[in-house]
Amino acid sequence: MLPYLIYMMMDCEKMGYRIDWLKKFMFPVNFMDCWSVYILEKDKKIVMVLDPTETYPEDEIKIKHEPLAKKFQKRFCNLFNDVYGAGLVETTGSSFVYPLEAQHEPCSRSVHLHHCLSGSSV
Repeated sequence: MLPYLIYMMMDCEKMGYRIDWLKKFMFPVNFMDCWSVYILEKDKKIVMVLDPTETYPEDEIKIKHEPLAKKFQKRFCNLFNDVYGAGLVETTGSSFVYPLEAQHEPCSRSVHLHHCLSGSSV
């Protein structure tokens, strides 16, 4: 069911615009009972992981998210290439960044996504 829904989201006739012209894609990700946001910049080959959970040191976010982020990026790029033509998006060579700007003090898990997207406290 999920692959069908993703293909529907990539259908420009159903969406009303050409997905292959977009430069950034934002995905809410529920991982380890917390919401984060993965931002894929296809032209710059950057994957940014925004995790609002307060963590120290900085590498903790990388250790937590990197295996999933790499798997997610590769699958998304392969799917994108399947739909729009091989080679449109490279599946290798992306940089992964883990900025700490989205972090906040501990709170309920239900507001984590809000913090990721707005950068503010509730």
